[in-house]
Order: sequence, then structure tokens, then C-alpha cells
Amino acid sequence: MASETATATTATANHFVDTFIDNSKHHDDTEIINKLATFSDDDDTCSFDSEQDEKLLTPPITEDEEQECQEADDKTIDWEFWSRVISDFPQFSQSDLKLLSIQVQHGIPSALRGTIWPVLAKKTDNGLQDDYIQLLKQDSVYEKAIARDLHRTFPQHPFFQSHVGQEALFNVVKAYSIYDPEVGYCQGIAFVAGPLLLHMPEEEAFCILVQLMQKYHLRGHYTPQLDLLRQRLYQFDGLLLDHLPHIHRHFNEQGVRSNMYASQWFLTLFAYKFPLDVVYRIYDTLFTEGVDCLFRIGLALLYKNQCTILSLDFEALVTYLKDDMLAVYKDNITDLLCESFHVKISHRKLDKLAKDYQIETAKADTEATLVESLRKKNRHLTEKNKSVETENDILKRQHALVAEELITKKLELARVHDENDALKQQAIELRRVLDVIPSQIENQVQSDMEALCLKNQSLNQKNAELQDQLQDMETLVIEIKLKYAQSESDREQLNRKLADLKKWMNSANSFSTESSFMTYRRCLSRSTLASIVTRPMTKRCYAAAANSEPVKKTALYDFHVKHGGKMVPFAGYAMPVQYSNMGMLASHHHTREKASIFDVSHMLQSRLTGKDRNKFFETLVVADLQNLPVGQGTLSVFTNEQGGIIDDTIVMQQQDSLYVVSNAGCADKDLAHIRKHLAEFQKKGGEVEFNVITDHSLIAIQGPKAAAALETLVGQSLADFSFMHGKHMEVAGVPCHIARSGYTGEDGFELSVPTEEIVTITEKLLAHPDVEMAGLGARDSLRLEAGLCLYGNDLDETTTPVEAGLTWTIPKSRRETGGFLGAEHILPQIKGGVSRRRIGLIVEGAPARGGAEILNKEGEVIGTVTSGCPSPILKKNIAIGYVKNGSHKKGTELDVKVRNKVQKAVVTKMPFVESNYHK
Repeated sequence: MASETATATTATANHFVDTFIDNSKHHDDTEIINKLATFSDDDDTCSFDSEQDEKLLTPPITEDEEQECQEADDKTIDWEFWSRVISDFPQFSQSDLKLLSIQVQHGIPSALRGTIWPVLAKKTDNGLQDDYIQLLKQDSVYEKAIARDLHRTFPQHPFFQSHVGQEALFNVVKAYSIYDPEVGYCQGIAFVAGPLLLHMPEEEAFCILVQLMQKYHLRGHYTPQLDLLRQRLYQFDGLLLDHLPHIHRHFNEQGVRSNMYASQWFLTLFAYKFPLDVVYRIYDTLFTEGVDCLFRIGLALLYKNQCTILSLDFEALVTYLKDDMLAVYKDNITDLLCESFHVKISHRKLDKLAKDYQIETAKADTEATLVESLRKKNRHLTEKNKSVETENDILKRQHALVAEELITKKLELARVHDENDALKQQAIELRRVLDVIPSQIENQVQSDMEALCLKNQSLNQKNAELQDQLQDMETLVIEIKLKYAQSESDREQLNRKLADLKKWMNSANSFSTESSFMTYRRCLSRSTLASIVTRPMTKRCYAAAANSEPVKKTALYDFHVKHGGKMVPFAGYAMPVQYSNMGMLASHHHTREKASIFDVSHMLQSRLTGKDRNKFFETLVVADLQNLPVGQGTLSVFTNEQGGIIDDTIVMQQQDSLYVVSNAGCADKDLAHIRKHLAEFQKKGGEVEFNVITDHSLIAIQGPKAAAALETLVGQSLADFSFMHGKHMEVAGVPCHIARSGYTGEDGFELSVPTEEIVTITEKLLAHPDVEMAGLGARDSLRLEAGLCLYGNDLDETTTPVEAGLTWTIPKSRRETGGFLGAEHILPQIKGGVSRRRIGLIVEGAPARGGAEILNKEGEVIGTVTSGCPSPILKKNIAIGYVKNGSHKKGTELDVKVRNKVQKAVVTKMPFVESNYHK
């Protein structure tokens, strides 16, 4: 019976073989396969998800169907033949191997596979079953990955969806990951082990799996570099060129590579997409003839589908190759195996292709190494060129400053000479007068001294008052200078308002005189109060900037001017200090109660990319970036070799980059610092790129109503958007990066917006009834109430993070490992303490400004105020400063010298006003 069936099957395959050989003769034997099968980092070569695949494995055979198959097997199976195979396979394999191949083409009886497969594999125990028991007792680093993939492996088979089946599959794959640590775990191994478990106990399945990996050379399919898999795909391409040149040419024209469809054949032994009854037949052939049968089966499949393949374009072709190749056999799998049996593949041809692959791979590796070397050299030269250009610009600016200073000194010297000559002339005249009327002068002096003595006491008292008035006048003069440029436009605006007011008064006959007076009085009070609040802020922050070089403008400059912004120079930019419709005090309260928009486009935005970006940036800042989750940010500081703070910064971990925001006033210094260390890091082979973001502007919306206003533009709730987290979102249809952070102590967001859309987004936010614009004045008083530091005032390169109370920015992991600049100075301070500490103060009397001395009750100077202003919320004067260690504890009573007058102060916990961040 077996021989008759074999004869019929052989006859039906003759036409296939003849045509197959004819096609193989139509190409040039010397044609070179010019494409290596390559795998990118994005290839899911070793990952399979049957749950998400539209073409799932066929459902398992039902009990009735299995009974019918068993009855059919009983009628057609040559039981005597298979008994001989089982009883004496070594002898049988030497005498009747061809007969065995013919029988295998028709399939090993299902009931005997669990017995015959180990016989065909020539399995020897060698203690593997005992090793298996011991391996199960050990832990594998791949256990989570294996457990995660269990439900995705044969998802429609009840055995592998049951607890027993999943446990067996888990045990076999886990044991192998420990047995062969170089291979470890790949999901394809589970697909190979599954059919074994359906025919034998898990201990024996493990032994057969080891045989397949070692004796049948499948192990190289799953090593980390997939070297053998790449070689087999290369060999398959070569065989395809020899046997099916038309298909090979069509694949090349359509850009279809073998790893797009054939990798899953070799990795899962066709088990990923083919029905299990087909997979069993392939296993029969594999155990009998070896791994080369996979080439023959693949070629037979392609030949059988040749007409359809040649008619399809890329997308449809790839889908067909993956999902529909088996449909042409219409469940007659024996035809496939018979046809594959007649595909002739010589070992000499496979060896030649393997050798060609090694040569091509070595050549490709050499070229890739050369290209990467040239790229690194080019990056280095580019960075060096930028550094030289930056140094040249700095030298030019320094030269201009020195030249200007030289001219100023020369003019100052000439003026001093003129004054000296005038004083000499005056001294000559005074000597002449003294010589002529000495007695008259003596009498007059005595008389005047008596009168002056009488007035001296009253004048001394009045002098102190005049000193205070003088300070106020100096402040007023600075304010007048800053406001002068705005006065003309304000005058025009007031003229228009006056005309409108006259019209209103003429039409307001129904209102009483008292009502009109009270309206005027309220307006006057508001204006007067705003003037009082802004005066000290203007002197402290902007007096020095009034004489600075011409400043740059942000993309919102014209918008600020249009909306009544009073522009002042700040950190090299023209920025609004307040707006005509709302003074600093009113803006402060509006931010605390509703929401305000701040232009912070002058801040430096930058991005780092490359696989070593975290490692590199951790050498410059104290944060733990390696463990910072994607979408989360942290406040950190740049440090120098002495542990001093170069600048403070916000670092946000993104999917493939670090997003960094730092101070505008330190931009040049920060860039030079980063680029210097970046060049050194890259020289050592570090892969990281640094770029300044110049095409995006930055605004901040702050206050308890900020989230509600922003939600109207993003079209979704922001309740799950936590503080110090960031994400990319569309705002009014514009792609932006949004971070939930700020500099006011209130809930809020910072939006990095494409510069060409910044005005539009600002106007749409401002359209919300609870949102107003706010300037630098309100921003400074808000940050002081929040106890936040201002670089240049409260932080500088002589102050360490420990002294500044920023020890919390140095995580435990960085304290243990160090690795950042100045760590050898900072880490001992964390353990041993520091000599001075940053504190908060409540000050009685006049506000304490930066530079004011802090004294203990014995009158000893123990520190200095760095920032201070009246608190609009507390109605008290607040200040930040540094004092000697020991005087920093909450409740300590101190004194502050303000305008030569000693005022009481008490150390207070910061923030002065409770923060309202969204946790």
C-alpha cells in the first residue's frame, strides 16, 4: 500500500520538477546576489503576536475530526513499516532510507510521532532529563518576558491556553534559556517547543529541543546577532536566484527582501502562520532530512504561487507572502512535501553561498566602520569649527568692550585733570584770602560754630530722614528714566481716554456727583498703588540693564507693545515689566487667583540626542537621568570643578532625547560649558548630539485657572497631567511640547510653540475670560513668595547646591557614585555640613534689598540678603539670603541693616506662600 501511494505521488510531482528545472535554466549562473539580508533595530524578527494577527493559526482539531483522522490512519498506515523504524532505526536508516523519505512525505502517524521523532533525532539522554529538573529550580532573567509571551503563542489552541499547557511551555523555554545563556530567550523558541509538547512529556520535549538546537543547527537562528539566520536568508536568496529567477527579479524590482517573509519560516519552523497539522508534517521532514528541507519547502511554496506572486505589487505581495501562500494546496499538504522533495539542492551550492555571505558581511562591516569613522571625524571638525567661531565672536565682543572702556577712561582722565587744575587755582585763591583777613575769618568761624552747634542736634536727626528720602529719590529717578521712552505713547493713549471720559461724563447725567468722584478715586488709588509696588522692583532688576547694549526682541515683542507692555532690557532681551491695563501688584494677585501668561521666550531651549545622551549629561548636572522615566522632568544644576553652580536648569526625559531649558542670562556661558565637555566626550567615542532649539518660542501660563484655559485649546482633560511631567500635544491644532511646571508657585504650564504660531496661540489663550498678560515685575514677586532662587542673585558660581538648600536635587544614586563636576567638594558637604545656609526672612520696616547685611543679636555680620521685596499676599516684607550655619533655624531672631538702619527680622520656612502644584 505504501509503495503504491508513493508511486502515485511521485507521478503527480513530475510535472512540478520538470517545470522547476526549466525555470532554473533561464538565468545566468554567474549573476551576483548583491543584497545581504539585513535587520534594522526596528525589525520585530524575534517577536510574534498571534493575537494581533489577522491571519491566526487554524483552530485545533475537534475530537470528532481527530477520531476520523485516526480511523483513516488505521486504514492507510503501514504499521509493520513503522514498527521496523522504531525497533531498529540505525540498521533501517542504512538500508531503506529512500523508502523512509517516501513514507515521511505522507506523514508519520499522529499516534507515533511522540515515539518516532526522538528516534529520528537520534536522541540520547546524556543526563539532560536530570539537568532539566535542576534547571527548573533556578531563576531565569527572562521569566517575565517568557510569561508575557505565553498567551500570544498558539492563542487558539486549548492546551496552550490552559494552565497546564502554559506551565509546560514556560518550563521548557525557561530551562533552555538557563541551559544556553548565550541564546537566552527568543519568542521563536516557544513556537518550536510547542509542537513537541503536544506529542511528548515536557522533559523529553526539552531534550528534543536541545537536539534541534545543536544537532540540527537551529541554535544560530536565535543568538543575539542572528548570524546563522542571516546566512540562511542569504542562502535562500541565492537558491531563489538559481531556481526561480523570475520571482527573484520581481522581488528585487518591488523591494521585497527575504527577511520580510522568510525569517518567520526559519525562526518558528513555519509554526507562526501554518496550521499545526502542516507544522507536524514539516517536523516529520525536518527530523528525517535535516534543516535543508526548510529551503526546499520554501522554494516549493514560491514556485506553486509563482503566477500570483508575479502579478502583485509591494504591499499586496508582502501580505500574500506572509498570509496566503498555503491556500493554493487546498489542504493537501502531501503535495507540498512531495514537490519539495524533488527540489534538488546541493551541499556544495549551500557551502559556496555561505562562503559568499561571509565575504559580503566582512566587506559590509569594513565599509560601515569606515563610514562611521568619517562621520565621527566630521562631527568633531564641525564642533571644533563652531567652537572656534564662538571663541572668535567672544574675542570680538571683548575687544569692543576694551576699546570702549579705554575711550571712557581717557575721557575720565581728562576730566580729572581739569578738576585738579581748578582745585589748584581755588587753593591759591584761598591761601591769599587767609593771608589777608585771618582774624576776620577766625571771628566769623567762631560765630558760625556757635550757631552751627545750636543747629547740629536737629540737623543730625533730620539727616537720617533725608538719607531715606534720597534713596527714594534715586529709585524714582531710575523709574523715570525707564518710563521716559514710554511716556509719549502713554500721553497719546491718555488723551484718547480723556476724550472718551468727557463723552462719558456728558452722557452720565443719571449718576450722582458722589458716584463719579468715588469712581475717579478708585482709579487713582489703583494707579498709585501699582506705582508704589513697582518702584523697588524696577530699581533692583532693571537699573543696571538701562545702560546695557542694544537688546534682542522675542517673537512676541510687537504683541507686547500692542497690548500696552512697558518694555525694559532684561538678560539681553526687551521684555515687558508690566502692562498698561494691569500693574505689577494687580498682575500678582490675578496670577494667584486666576491665570496669567508670561513671555519666557528669552530662555535657552536645547535638545540632546544619541544613545549616550544620559551618560554625557550626567557629567554636567547632578540629576539621575539614567533612571528618569520618559515624560518626566527634574530641576537640576550645572556645577563647576569647585562645586559652584554655573546655572540652574530643567531637564525633561523624552522618548529619544533630553529636552533642556536654562536661563537666558547664562546662555553664552552654558553653551560654551556644554560644548567644551561634549567635544571631549565625543573624542572618547561617546554617541551624543547637542542642538539649540531656535524655531520654537516659550510661554508660560500660570495660576489656578491655567488648566481650564488650556483644556479649551487641547480638547481634553489635563487632570492626569502631573507636575514636572511633559508631553507632545496639539494646542489649537498646532503641535507643541507642554510641561506642567513654572516659576510662580502656582499650577501652570510651559508651552514650547513653533515661533510662527506663537502669537496665534497666545491670543487664543488670552481670549479666555480668566487669562491676562503679566510681566517680569509680577513674575519676580511671585517667585520670591514661592521661595524660588534667581540665578545671579541667590545662586552663583561660588555657591554649592548644599549651601543653596538644593541638596534634594542630588538623588541617592548620584551621591553614591558621583561622576559630576565638583562631586569631590559637594559630596563631603552633604555628609559633613557647610559653613553657610540659604534662609528665608520676614523683615520689619522698609524692604530689605539684595546686598543688605544680616546681623545676629550681638551685632556681628553673619550674612547677606540676596533678594527681597514686599509680599502682596502676606502684606509683609520677605527676603532670601545666606547666613552662617547655626543661625539658619526657623524662628531665629536676627537683624537686617537697611539704609544704615537696623531692622528686626526672623528666619522663616520657605516657601513664604504655600505652593499649589498639581500632583
